[in-house]
Amino acid sequence: MNRKAQYYAVDFIVASLIILGILSLVYTHYYISYDQDRAVYLSNLGYRCLNVLAESGELSKTVYNEDWETLSQLIDLTLPSNVYFSYYVYRWGSESWIRIVGPVGEDMPDNSLIVKVTYVLSGNYTDTSPRKIELYLWE
Repeated sequence: MNRKAQYYAVDFIVASLIILGILSLVYTHYYISYDQDRAVYLSNLGYRCLNVLAESGELSKTVYNEDWETLSQLIDLTLPSNVYFSYYVYRWGSESWIRIVGPVGEDMPDNSLIVKVTYVLSGNYTDTSPRKIELYLWE
């Protein structure tokens, strides 16, 4: 009888370890995929925001006129209210990107998932030097 109880105890311990292992694998897989899904979601939002502004002509107009307040308002209107942003704008120098302005927008948090979206403007009628916008997004 005593030996039978020992077998049941060993079976219980092994089954418990297997169940805990499976649950931990499922949890870590879900957690990793959730962060990746959020990053893809934020990245798509950023690209969509900058594309909409570029197609309307507002992105080029505000960047080349250096109207950062209007650009911030346009980005804020385009993004959902639970998504925060900050951006930098660069001008192409002779060999590298030179920062014109930034960071503009919210202060970036230290412990959050932050996604960077880059958009390059090739120039406009008055100024042919390219501009690069780096848009940082988080929730």
